[in-house]
Amino acid sequence: MISVQTNPSKQVSNNTRLAFTNSARTAWGRILAEVCRTNKNVLLPAYIGITDREGSGIFDPIESLDLAYDFYSLNQRLEIDYCSLELQMKSGKFRVMLLVHYFGIEQSNTKRVKQLCDTYSIILIEDCAHVAGLIDTNVTLGGYGDYAFYSLHKSLAVPTGGMLRCNNSELPLPAIPSAEMCEPVVVSELLFTDMEKVRSTRKKHYQRYLEQLKGVEGLTVMYEQIENITPHSFPLVIHGGLREKLYFSLFDLNVPTIALYYRLISNIDPDVYADSYSVSRSILNLPLHQDLDDEQIDYICTSVKQKLRELRV
Repeated sequence: MISVQTNPSKQVSNNTRLAFTNSARTAWGRILAEVCRTNKNVLLPAYIGITDREGSGIFDPIESLDLAYDFYSLNQRLEIDYCSLELQMKSGKFRVMLLVHYFGIEQSNTKRVKQLCDTYSIILIEDCAHVAGLIDTNVTLGGYGDYAFYSLHKSLAVPTGGMLRCNNSELPLPAIPSAEMCEPVVVSELLFTDMEKVRSTRKKHYQRYLEQLKGVEGLTVMYEQIENITPHSFPLVIHGGLREKLYFSLFDLNVPTIALYYRLISNIDPDVYADSYSVSRSILNLPLHQDLDDEQIDYICTSVKQKLRELRV
């Protein structure tokens, strides 16, 4: 286990402890194994993806640890229904709540969620797999929960790597077996990457997409205001049932897009969580990687508008 208190230029905080793992999935699983030894009930968001190749980074550890779970509702902007959530919390049965910052964006008021968790003695874990910020003290996401975990390869030019963050001095930092540790070269890349440049570039790309795609017929920009958050991708809602056709049309033009998440775990009931499935059927995410340039962003925007216009005829 590697426990880090500083990077080359910044103190993390007096209470924050870090451990590096081979993946975000490993970090999440180690947190669960540590805090769910007696009470095994976990509150999960009703928007969890799965693929045949990778499984489900969120749900696989729940199943492997044989934990009990329930889902809390999200609307079509993936925002929490606070009244419903508090009713679930009042039951007193939950040990842990997972709050996912989808696409590296704060959909819900994280501070409010933390206050509810404290009221009902629930451990809050933030899923920051899409958050580009990591150990910088200026980044708020990941700093509210008792724990947070990150996926390093989704922010940096590395093939693997995860990070586990403990913000609560009264809770233990889980031990990481040597087989699950992060490669030293990945940690080095994190510590010596100019994360401020990464964040500013991604925000610039986001604004460039917004300027060109806001108001385009056949799609909706999911979040027009991102405030001080560094997004992982630029999420669009594609109307008219055209998401899949648009995805493959863009693929033919070598435009890299993803759909987070085009397929949800079957445990989420489509009749109960209809909004989650509505998002799943229509979402398309455009890349924001810091290695992209303005010309590439413009090409992606032009391609989206052109292909969507053709499909809507």
